[in-house]
Amino acid sequence: MRSRHQAQLFDTDSLQADVMRFMAIIAFCLIAILALVQKMENDPLPSTKSKPEQEQEQEQEQVIPATVSQPAPDRIPPAIAKTLTLRFVSDGVFLKLIRQESIRLYGQSGDEFRQLKSNFTLESVPAKGNLYEVMPNSLPQAVRAVFTRHQDTDLFLVSLPDSIAGEVARLTSRHAGSGGEMLIDEKGLVRYEQDNQ
Repeated sequence: MRSRHQAQLFDTDSLQADVMRFMAIIAFCLIAILALVQKMENDPLPSTKSKPEQEQEQEQEQVIPATVSQPAPDRIPPAIAKTLTLRFVSDGVFLKLIRQESIRLYGQSGDEFRQLKSNFTLESVPAKGNLYEVMPNSLPQAVRAVFTRHQDTDLFLVSLPDSIAGEVARLTSRHAGSGGEMLIDEKGLVRYEQDNQ
């Protein structure tokens, strides 16, 4: 049978072990919080530009995804919501418009944007214009190969001229909720094709 003194020592040892575990958990949490704070301190500060300058810059650099999902009416379940997609008639048309510099393609890696030039080289520049996201698997293999030679690309954006972007906006509002495709041809004309469902 244990003596009273041994029982108190055992309870004290157990309490000390529990306190040490608690302190280790607190230390781990503090380390994680400090790492987050340091990461936030390294992020750039908000812009000091005037409000009109910021609004103008946002209009020029507006990113609109290539797949435009329209809000579904209340009576249609979200799973059935129709989607408008924007694409080029063919890979050849896409490449021709790049060569003619009618459109610009940007790839983002980290904080850096690289533009695919008409001679299929990459140049580090800021992305600007009427920007639409491009899914990597929709790009021609030759284009993906140019970007992969340099480094991984997280995001692809295509910059469309005002004429094409205006037509895309018009068709998007006109066919909201009806789904289908908007196709850009070699002349930069956009046509709408309804889904065959």
